[in-house]
Amino acid sequence: MKLKAKKVDDALGGEDSMKNVDKTKETCPECAHEWAFFRMQQTRSADEAATRFYTCEKCSHIWSDAS
Repeated sequence: MKLKAKKVDDALGGEDSMKNVDKTKETCPECAHEWAFFRMQQTRSADEAATRFYTCEKCSHIWSDAS
């Protein structure tokens, strides 16, 4: 019997998660470019602040303010 791998959803939203997001002046830790796209996501319990995820406009490096 041949088994199929189960499809797992990306916890951060996948490729579409950074479409239509805002841009802010935030320095990339990888390439030092000064602009990044960002989005907010609740990653902990509801009584804690949301996490801001950044994607560098130049090199596409992804980091968060929780790092």
